[in-house]
Amino acid sequence: MEEEPDLITESYAMIKDGWKSAEYPDGISYEEYCEIADWVEDNIKGPNKSIFSSWYFKDPKDYMLFLLRWSK
Repeated sequence: MEEEPDLITESYAMIKDGWKSAEYPDGISYEEYCEIADWVEDNIKGPNKSIFSSWYFKDPKDYMLFLLRWSK
């Protein structure tokens, strides 16, 4: 549980630094998460990170690509 405040602080700092966050639905299965993670690895070129139920992207183009693929 000690890790959680650090991730909250990190996500806040990333947004403040210009990163964009895209949420994916809460309660997705492990298989769905793996599908998203594999897709991100194959298709996203810039820095990115998954924290809780959001993906963070440094490059706005990567953010938009993610939204186009995973928005419901």
